[in-house]
Amino acid sequence: MEDIIYIEIGKLIKKTRLLRNLTQQELSESINITRASIANIERGSQKISLYTLYQVAESLDVSPKSLLPEVEVLTKSQKNLNTDLDNLKERLTLKELEWVYQIKKKTENEGGLKDENKKEDRTES
Repeated sequence: MEDIIYIEIGKLIKKTRLLRNLTQQELSESINITRASIANIERGSQKISLYTLYQVAESLDVSPKSLLPEVEVLTKSQKNLNTDLDNLKERLTLKELEWVYQIKKKTENEGGLKDENKKEDRTES
């Protein structure tokens, strides 16, 4: 669900930016981040920080709340994902289906995919 939120936020930012007749470059310059970052945020492939969300909202002259998706949109996106998974049943082997459902279960339980093999850097005080 987490990725869906960022995708929907990105869509709202892009829609608002286009309504304001701004390019990605103009928006990026107004908040001092790269154009590539704006492009990634609009695609949902880069998570936007709360601080950047507020900067974007200010630059677009809208409330930060207007750049956040409604709960119904997120629920619909989740239902679409479930439908897509159901459609895969017909095309995948049993082993592939098990793998897909393990990923789905893991993302639902943990709120997203995490690399279990990745160790956190720990420093002693």
